[in-house]
Amino acid sequence: MSLKPANVPRLIALRYLSVGKHSHLVSFMSVISIFGLALGVAILITVLSVMNGFDHEMRENILGVVPHITITSRENLSLAQWQEIELAAAQHPSVTVVAPVIEVAAVMATGDGNKAVLISGINPESEAAVSSIAKFIHSGSLEALQDKRWGVVLGQTLASRLAVTVGDNVDIFSAAISINPVTPLATFKSFEVVGIFKVGSLELDSEMALINLSSARVLFKIRPPYNGLRIRTSEVLNADPIRLELARALPATVSVQSWTAVLGGIYNNIKFSRSIISFMLWLLIGVAAFNWSRCATSIIPGASRSLAMHGENEQISNAQPASTQWNSERMNHLLDSICGEGKGSVRYPNIGLRHCASGRSGTE
Repeated sequence: MSLKPANVPRLIALRYLSVGKHSHLVSFMSVISIFGLALGVAILITVLSVMNGFDHEMRENILGVVPHITITSRENLSLAQWQEIELAAAQHPSVTVVAPVIEVAAVMATGDGNKAVLISGINPESEAAVSSIAKFIHSGSLEALQDKRWGVVLGQTLASRLAVTVGDNVDIFSAAISINPVTPLATFKSFEVVGIFKVGSLELDSEMALINLSSARVLFKIRPPYNGLRIRTSEVLNADPIRLELARALPATVSVQSWTAVLGGIYNNIKFSRSIISFMLWLLIGVAAFNWSRCATSIIPGASRSLAMHGENEQISNAQPASTQWNSERMNHLLDSICGEGKGSVRYPNIGLRHCASGRSGTE
């Protein structure tokens, strides 16, 4: 029958968890310290897991849809000027993709309601390189904008407010006014809903709509081929430093804006979450330092005293055989004097004594 081997490290840890039988307070402090350290580690792991999921959600979903940096201009720049700006922006080492865009504020309306939205005129062929909006479309498709010139893709919240689905029509009103001899007329056009997306952000799902680039030029009466550039970077959280570098390298006629100006609330949430992580790290370090100091001031001296007592016991046990041997030699000498040395004495080897054969012995 084989016996289960003992776990020596565990036995040592349990042995010195308390200094002694009478140190109940120190034992309680040991348990509280270990529990606090374990609780700190558990909280840190939980918060890190939540933060990793939140960071992935931010990078892949919300920040994967909106442009990291946007370049716009209030002046009517020519195609050659925009191409020079696009080339200068693409030379930055952190810039990965540059795509043209027309961004204009408009009003979208149906018989059930209306809503102010931000219209983005895009090129559907190159949109996949600068945005991941295509994977969030659950009804219709982004490619339908190529087939239907007057098609629109909007968010789920906006579609619910206007009570429309794929195949329904919505009116998009431009801020430009048509002047005629009778009365000024609002410029609008009826668009067919070809896609509905759901990113998970209220701001994006309720205020963003995508149309064809050429349709945006006609509706909003924009003379240049586009009025802005959408930039995707390799370091989305460092968009502000990249924006400053691009602003110094580009002409003064353009305005460079990062995603933090549009989605400032999300950016503040990221910074707040990082502050929580830093606080949890310092809390864990403090608990570990307290546990170490408590061990250094209580458990280690107690263990030293225990080891010292163990050493004294070993010295006493080692000294006993010599004392026993010395006493037996004195007794043998006494028996020799009584019986006569070597005369009728019998030795007991197990205890080291001798006995007189004549029966005269003080030991009987």
